[in-house]
Amino acid sequence: MLTEHGMYLPGQERPEWREAGTAQQLDLLAAGFAPATEPAET
Repeated sequence: MLTEHGMYLPGQERPEWREAGTAQQLDLLAAGFAPATEPAET
């Protein structure tokens, strides 16, 4: 589950900051689902 917490104040945050943070969270989540080793060929 991904959650984002915060209060957005006009002029105090930039959308690209949020985009970068979300991208980083998704990359970390994807790494958690990546296989640790290559599957053995049969």
